[in-house]
Amino acid sequence: MDKITLLDFKDDLIEFLTNELCAESKNFDFSSDALIFPGRRPAFYLRKALSQRLGRSYFPPKIFSIEEFISYLFQKINPQARPISLVEANFILYKIIKDLSLSQLNWQKELQLSAFFLWGKKIFEFLEELDKELISDKALLNVAANAQIGLEVPDYVNRLLENILQIRTQFHQELQRLKFTSCGFSYYQAAESIEHLLLDEFKEIIFCGFFALVEAEKKVFKYLVTEKNAKIIFQGNPEDFSILSDELNFFGKGKSFWKGKFRTRLPNIRLYECLNTESEVNCAKEILLDLKEKSKTALVLSEESALIPLMYQALSELNSPFNISLGYPLRRTPIWALIEAIFCAQERKKDELFYSIDYLRVMLHPYIKNIADKDLDGAVNRILIHRLEEVLLKRKQAFLNPSQLEEDLDFLNQVCLSAKRLTNTAVSVRALRQRLQLIHHLFFFTPFEIPATEFGGASRQKASRPLSGLFRTGFRFSKRGSLKDFVNLVEEMLLFILEKSTVSSYMFSGDTFQRFFQILKELASVVFVDNIEMESISFFELLRFYVYFSNIPFSGVPLKGLQVVGVLETRNLRFKNVIILDAQEGIFPKSSTTDSLVPEGILPCLGLPHYQKKEEIFRYHFFRLVNSANNAFILYRKPAENIGSRSRFVEEIIWMKEKEEKQLWDEKTKIKHPRFNINVRKRGFNIEKSKKITEVLKNFVFSPTAIDTYLRCPVRFYFRCILNLKEKERISDEPEAKDLGNFFHKFLADFFSRFQGRILALGDAEYEDFNQLKDKTFAQSFGKSKQNFLLKAVVDMRLAQFFCQQKNIKEKIRILGTETNLPFNKGKISFSLDKSRVFLKGKLDRIDERGSGKDKYITIVDYKTGGFSLPKKKLMELVSPSRQDLKETVGSFQLPLYIYLYEKAASPVRSNYTISQKGRDAPPNSVAGTSNGARKNRLPVFACFYSLKDNKEEFLFNRNGSRQIQHQILKHLKSLLKEILSPGVAFVRDDTDSQYCDFCPYSTLCKR
Repeated sequence: MDKITLLDFKDDLIEFLTNELCAESKNFDFSSDALIFPGRRPAFYLRKALSQRLGRSYFPPKIFSIEEFISYLFQKINPQARPISLVEANFILYKIIKDLSLSQLNWQKELQLSAFFLWGKKIFEFLEELDKELISDKALLNVAANAQIGLEVPDYVNRLLENILQIRTQFHQELQRLKFTSCGFSYYQAAESIEHLLLDEFKEIIFCGFFALVEAEKKVFKYLVTEKNAKIIFQGNPEDFSILSDELNFFGKGKSFWKGKFRTRLPNIRLYECLNTESEVNCAKEILLDLKEKSKTALVLSEESALIPLMYQALSELNSPFNISLGYPLRRTPIWALIEAIFCAQERKKDELFYSIDYLRVMLHPYIKNIADKDLDGAVNRILIHRLEEVLLKRKQAFLNPSQLEEDLDFLNQVCLSAKRLTNTAVSVRALRQRLQLIHHLFFFTPFEIPATEFGGASRQKASRPLSGLFRTGFRFSKRGSLKDFVNLVEEMLLFILEKSTVSSYMFSGDTFQRFFQILKELASVVFVDNIEMESISFFELLRFYVYFSNIPFSGVPLKGLQVVGVLETRNLRFKNVIILDAQEGIFPKSSTTDSLVPEGILPCLGLPHYQKKEEIFRYHFFRLVNSANNAFILYRKPAENIGSRSRFVEEIIWMKEKEEKQLWDEKTKIKHPRFNINVRKRGFNIEKSKKITEVLKNFVFSPTAIDTYLRCPVRFYFRCILNLKEKERISDEPEAKDLGNFFHKFLADFFSRFQGRILALGDAEYEDFNQLKDKTFAQSFGKSKQNFLLKAVVDMRLAQFFCQQKNIKEKIRILGTETNLPFNKGKISFSLDKSRVFLKGKLDRIDERGSGKDKYITIVDYKTGGFSLPKKKLMELVSPSRQDLKETVGSFQLPLYIYLYEKAASPVRSNYTISQKGRDAPPNSVAGTSNGARKNRLPVFACFYSLKDNKEEFLFNRNGSRQIQHQILKHLKSLLKEILSPGVAFVRDDTDSQYCDFCPYSTLCKR
């Protein structure tokens, strides 16, 4: 083999190396040969190829990745040095920058440790790049001089560049003093010392399949090729890649070496435009099912997020072996979600009170819900947690004290009953309390104590004891502690979960926990760990930072079956079939925007590669992978919001195909558009009324809300009112529209109930009471969190306007009732349907007696925080309207029914009575006890919606208008109720209002 070899993309590098090694060695001993690849994975394939070729045992060659080889060289220079971790590098840089008084690097007055981690990583990566590219001190001095003059970059960059030489020098000194090395420092030292290193242990060194060498690699390779018995194998057509031609020139191989040697010809390529990730995964599954040689196939994931859906939706259905070899982000795992929730609860707690949302987020995590041991099995633990959730949702407390839940006997007894009923297991209150105490102690860091009463009066001190042997550190969570204490705390939580929860049933759980323990070990092994004290928030930011940039490395050792790999894992390998997912701009290639500490325009001044070089590296990997295959299936998603267009590499393939075929592509026929086969039932969904449904309807008590629900969609009425299906309540991070409506109704009911039976007189004193009650109710409903300040400001403004509007009403107003339930007590209000009748009920927000003397009248007020609709004039023209006609003209039966309910429930002839709140007492003159003469003298009743948004009243009809509309609406109500009760009329879905359907909780059930 020549010193410099250039292979085509179609050539199999592993097969080529196997042939060369076997040809040169006759005794099956390759141990004196060293082969260096860009990554680790080709080593598995080369060993397998040699085994298959030789069919017997052999002495394998030394195979390195380039980083392993550089580390091997550095060990000859400094054998005692060990690799520095990212955390250790951060702490060293933090100290250096503080000592240099560069506190403005992160735009803050004080350089806080918790705010430095991300900046430290960027500075560390920048230094690594400087070392790998062998940037000299002289070049850094020139840049520093220009920075002092002032480059056209942000001020913090100028300040960094002014001091970059000092930072780099001191960092190198600290590495040597502490016997550390970094990847970049190893590159730098190996390149500077290569001429003095002995490599006699290797008869031959082969550098295999490199592209885009850094300066340190160039220096090492050049010396070994020129002065030692080293060889380099490049792959690809230099006419297509300028970097490759430059590297060949660097090693003395000009254009004459490769000109006319290659002819680029694309393999069989099929392009697929998919709708989304699910569509891509389904398409990949269909392709794989059609492929016969899955063992010669690579499924390449440009983005790791597709791995989980791919596992569940595609790979599990293949019934053939597969191997995963890529890094999956640790931040997307369930265990990190739990740890993040635990620390978030600590960050946001007030004294000993935890935010209810944060508390439930921890308790409802699958690892916590499924804790089990001999004292309490998993089923009972789940009952405990879900009953706990129900209690907190019912109480609607913004904050809670976990210890109060441990002492809530009513709650614990209810759990005991539920456990007995659902699992036929007898559980004691003591066992439940101890389980809660254990969880609270481990995951909320509360003191652990068992009340003395549990032990027949034994002393509390004797009764206090840990329930688990895992508590080794004795460290209780506090706002400040040592790094080692915090590490031990997290480690104890993980050990407990491994021992007590059903972790093994979750995908990748073994690899996930192993990676977490590695991270904790790295943190605990920081050389100066005992001297590091930090705030709890700093530790969490450190852990979050570490996890965010960590992956779960799947080993990829089994080479049997389908290979699921990342882009970099395909380097130097050839597959017969290649399936590439997410060939999107911004993903493959990555976005051209750099995450470098220094702007792109400054990089050439430093001698560092520009982003265009990084883009050409992506292009090289893409076309090497595609052109080395026989069949390439390239999938991308249709451009949409947050999804870029198809990759520029796909566009280049289309252009190359058009040149090859000498005609433009018809994308409708050349590009496949896979679709799911889904039978969408847009129309005609209905539910026939069975005998059971008819019986339920006969006994059903109709409310205005239920009737309006049927008016808008009969199927929704069926799910909500007949089946009584309700959305599961939850405590939301942010107030929802429903929560806001509940707040307004509660507050206004509480305020106006103070005037019940009296004339409403609003002055300065009342306004002060109004505001005090408002603030108290707001705090009860939404808590005192500062994040609600904007909502509070809007509420204050709206209610101030409301108060002024009520104050300026000229008529006398006597408050008769608030939040009044009709009928009173256990009475019934019927509505005649000719041959039958139904019963009605309702809840009136407020009942006023307005006016004076003969002009007195009753007004029923219904508060609205959102939209509402009043009957339209054309309603009077309808003769036999359908439900759809009534939906468009009536809009809502609320106000007419409120008037009907009030007139039937109470028939007063005087105004000196009140209707008590929540309808506990009936007025003295009920319908049943009123004479015909009294009926003639009763006050007229009106109803209005009060818009809290616009602060105005909208009446069903005014005092001078005709009440004919009320009679007309009740007439149409009768026909609608007959329809509801009719066994022959099915519940039909109404999807004419798309917005109503979009927010319907039953849209999945009706198959819309």
